[in-house]
Amino acid sequence: MAQSSFEIIFLGDFRDPSYRTTTAEQIHAIATAGYRTGLVQLANSQRRRPARMHRDIRALIESGDLAHLDPDRISTCKLLLVTDPRCLAHKPRRLLRIEAPLSLVLVPHGPALSNGQQHYDWATVQSNASELLSGQIVWVPMTSVVREQLGLLDPKPSLNALDWHACIDPERWASTRTGFCGSRPVIGRSGPPSDDAWPTDSGHILSLYPDNPHYLVRLLDGGSILKNYVGPFPRNWDVLDSERLSEADFFRSIDFFVYSHHPDFITPVDPHILRAMSAGVVTILPPPFERIFGEGAVYAEDNEIRSIVWRLYNDPARYAEISKAGTQTIRSRFSPQHLIGRIADVIGEPCRSTVGQVDAPTSGAVTTDRGRRRVMFITINGVGMGHLTRMLAIAKRCPSPIEPVFVTMSQALRVLREHGYLAEFIPSRQYLDCDINQWNRFLRDELNEMIAFYDPAVVVFDGNVPYQGILDAIQANPDPWSIWSRRGMWRSQNKEIVGREHYFDVVVEPGDLAASDDHGITKRHQERTYHVSPIRLLDGADMLSRNEARQALGMDGESPAVLIQLGAGNNFDYRSVHNTALAHIQQRYNAQIAVGEWLISEQPMDLPETVIRMPGYPFARYFKAFDLAISAVGYNSFHELLFAGVPTIFVPNENMSQDNQFARALFADRHGLAVCVRTREVYKLTATIDRLFDPDERELLRSRLAELDPMNGAADAAALIDELAYSRRVGGL
Repeated sequence: MAQSSFEIIFLGDFRDPSYRTTTAEQIHAIATAGYRTGLVQLANSQRRRPARMHRDIRALIESGDLAHLDPDRISTCKLLLVTDPRCLAHKPRRLLRIEAPLSLVLVPHGPALSNGQQHYDWATVQSNASELLSGQIVWVPMTSVVREQLGLLDPKPSLNALDWHACIDPERWASTRTGFCGSRPVIGRSGPPSDDAWPTDSGHILSLYPDNPHYLVRLLDGGSILKNYVGPFPRNWDVLDSERLSEADFFRSIDFFVYSHHPDFITPVDPHILRAMSAGVVTILPPPFERIFGEGAVYAEDNEIRSIVWRLYNDPARYAEISKAGTQTIRSRFSPQHLIGRIADVIGEPCRSTVGQVDAPTSGAVTTDRGRRRVMFITINGVGMGHLTRMLAIAKRCPSPIEPVFVTMSQALRVLREHGYLAEFIPSRQYLDCDINQWNRFLRDELNEMIAFYDPAVVVFDGNVPYQGILDAIQANPDPWSIWSRRGMWRSQNKEIVGREHYFDVVVEPGDLAASDDHGITKRHQERTYHVSPIRLLDGADMLSRNEARQALGMDGESPAVLIQLGAGNNFDYRSVHNTALAHIQQRYNAQIAVGEWLISEQPMDLPETVIRMPGYPFARYFKAFDLAISAVGYNSFHELLFAGVPTIFVPNENMSQDNQFARALFADRHGLAVCVRTREVYKLTATIDRLFDPDERELLRSRLAELDPMNGAADAAALIDELAYSRRVGGL
């Protein structure tokens, strides 16, 4: 078995919200200091957690400064750093294979909450640590408050002699303050939109952030939480979100950072405090924090805050002294240099020395071998090919050594095999025309057998309804991670169907350009949802140029070309639209016409000999050949045509079992991206065709389409799958 050797390995759940720890900052400091660094991901249930690793950690992996290790391969290191005792609260479902002579468990919070209730089971954590970690185990308090709590345990754990503070790069947040922000004090606080990051008592909240016109209160990202406790926001509150204002700019817009925390926690070192002090904002904290920050902040009870604010507001010199003391405190106790010094005391200087420059680039990429992981993509047999196409788009972008395996109910099975993928076929209930309960038992047994044979690390299902047989197979096979790929724009309000999301670890929702007009039930079920950009099989570079596509289709290079693709026609009658469009174009225009024929169409189309039958799959490969398209509004067709810049008349399939294609088409029409014509308005079709045969009208549409963000969410979804495939699932699920 191959081994990977490192100086430092981090063990933890790197999806944890960044406000609880500064793990990303710690890893960045250590990796960029020159230590050969890797991480092993321990992942618990996805509920209430981000789906992916912290973006800063992902950036380190992508840059080559940090290796995401395969937990099935033996890894050795000088020092194992466990990011939080809660990572050890449950045993992993498979053995950890990390060999380290010393393991340091960082403890940002003790095992008890402020009300005496248990935050985590210390005895279980200690027992699991002894079983899972090799070598000496030392517990490292991150504040003196935590040290005191650990010192009361019986038996007393082996504690590090020094506290290790949280880490932050102060230069990233530093700013020059030349005076106060306005004619009245500006009190503020930033923090995540999470229930356990903010105070919960309305009286306490209003003492921190007063409902008083003599103050301006500015709050970043916490508005959605605070409104639950204070109701309508006071008129002097300015509630902001970080999508519109960066946190660095926010700090420049406030004079005082006033902080308090959720009542359950004991003096948590919130990274937002460190950032505010780094930015030179005078920070006012509850008195217990003085043991942590010393002279770097001001400490006050609720009833003292207003008088302190006014006293400092009227004494700029004293304000400047405290501001400077805050930045000095961060540099002396919480900086990357401080952390690296502690690491060097334990294991020595890094092998790849950067001559003391913490921010200097490392001398080479950190790489490690990873074993093969299979990912099983399960698709239903929809009325079109959208489910299969989205899964194929993601599979194409899965990095090596991920090996996609398909299990499909689609009649287009050969498409998968033509793309080089191993694919199994399971007939749908409609195909077999059998009892639903009997078919679900058959589906469960088939999937159980396939999961046992292929041993996938991740199972991804794309479909509107997770059948009971699929849910039963997921429950019977707890090792693989499970994902429901579920596009939005639902017509159905069926709570039972959308509630089946709790069987899955995460729901991936492909972005929809018309998402602002999505009022379906999935919009109210977002707890497990990870949003990606619109998913498309082909990027622009994968498509044939206009000349290449026309040559492939046997078209001349000059005459206008029209594409008609109105779906498979299996559940909606498009004949009147198809016949009207075809007849009108042939009679009035010297145009070349191509018709898309779906591989899974139940009836072949009767077409004139002059009409080109669009060959092969996918149609999007040829889209640049066309000046105009008349299309159904399924998820894939909608996004492929718009991103390809094709002026389009969208005709929605309004079968109630479908997604809300009318809302999607109406959105495009309203924003000038396309034109919507409903089948019951077929009399408008010829006039609309005439309108879009005007080159100026088409150019106007193209100019708007060219402004669309070309991001393809398939790569993001594939990256999520990759992270999960090499994460070690822990128990307690």
